[in-house]
Amino acid sequence: MVSSSILISVYTKLLAKNIAAVASSYPQYSSLINSSASDSSIIFSGSYPDFVRDDVLKAFIGAINIPLIITASTVSISCLIILFVKIK
Repeated sequence: MVSSSILISVYTKLLAKNIAAVASSYPQYSSLINSSASDSSIIFSGSYPDFVRDDVLKAFIGAINIPLIITASTVSISCLIILFVKIK
């Protein structure tokens, strides 16, 4: 449970940082881009051009990379530990 909340916190902070960077790149769409952080259905609603949508998607993908790498590493290490534990 604690690890999940830590990963969610990391994801949320990275997403906020990435979305802010995209919003500053496209000031005319900044309110819509900031809204997409809390409602991802906006991304595919057709409200903004494809090049903006692509950058917003990259922001989401960039935010999830680190939590996924941490999760995959933790699972891999756990599997290795399980292999070497002897059952009595």
